Amino acid sequence: MKNSINIKKLKKETKEFSDIVASYCDKIKKDYKKILQEEKSKLIALIAEGEDLDEKTLRDKYLNTKKKKTNKKEVNETPKETIFDKTNIDGIEYWYEPKEDGKVYNIESDVVGTFKNNKISIFVK
Repeated sequence: MKNSINIKKLKKETKEFSDIVASYCDKIKKDYKKILQEEKSKLIALIAEGEDLDEKTLRDKYLNTKKKKTNKKEVNETPKETIFDKTNIDGIEYWYEPKEDGKVYNIESDVVGTFKNNKISIFVK
């Protein structure tokens, strides 16, 4: 069955309208965030003046203007931890957790054995 040309046009125009509405909603959200931040700032200034408090301390405490800095060097320097080791038994590849009571997996990620006392034990089917 062939779709009507008018249905295709309606879908296209509806999508375009939806995109426009989403764009305006994003702009309105940004505007209100800016207005809210300004109102909070004014309120803190009034409180600091009226209660004879340090305005900077109040801003730091209640406006959350500080942003956390991530140290990229720390993230990049962390050593990669080996989660699984690979072994080949009778021509079949297995991966195992190199820890006591670790699980042994086959190529399909099924548990097929255990790793105990530094030895791999494969379950018999």
